[in-house]
Amino acid sequence: MLIKALAIVSACVLLACEAAPTCPLEGPVFPKPLQLAKSDAVKTAISKLTDTFKGVTDSAQNYSFALEVFSAHDNNPLFSVLHTAPKLAKLNTTGVKTVDENTVFRLGSLSKIHTIYLFLINAGDKIWNEPITKYVSELRALTNRSDPVANTAWEQVTIGGLATQMTGIPRDYALLGELTQTPSTRDYVLQYGFPPLSAQERPPCGDFPTCSRKQFFSGIQQF
Repeated sequence: MLIKALAIVSACVLLACEAAPTCPLEGPVFPKPLQLAKSDAVKTAISKLTDTFKGVTDSAQNYSFALEVFSAHDNNPLFSVLHTAPKLAKLNTTGVKTVDENTVFRLGSLSKIHTIYLFLINAGDKIWNEPITKYVSELRALTNRSDPVANTAWEQVTIGGLATQMTGIPRDYALLGELTQTPSTRDYVLQYGFPPLSAQERPPCGDFPTCSRKQFFSGIQQF
């Protein structure tokens, strides 16, 4: 009986060694879908999206937008809707007059995350701890100033500090311009008794018109 049991165990071990592994290889089980534009399901979804956005573009009189859906295997977008507000060409003095697939939009805080991710992908964190003055000559000219309270120590501000928003530096020096350049601000000054600003105290740029590079760095050292 012992010999018979050993023979059975040996056979089982041999079969186990010869058996194919039951665990799949790491990675996607199925290949990426190709030719999505020919898929009936995708065609149906695109048709519904087209109808939905047709109603949106008909009523969107005061804002513009662009939306495109791509496949990694196709050069052309699977779905595209580009809408230009009727008043854009008349009101927009600094940007585009017509929205197309090449238009660059100013986004909210989400764009900061995308910018940093793309930076890390392309450049890594090699320069993360280097001062911003190494790359922006205008800020390098503002270093070694006498008052450490009133003046920013730009040579101590690093690329990583700017990326994590831990430097305390405002995005635009002319954020005040959003107040001083708003027509209703004059009413607030009169209503609540705030002292009006002189022409020299008002930023020359901000929302409208936007600041040139020269105006921006000139303003940083004054405000």
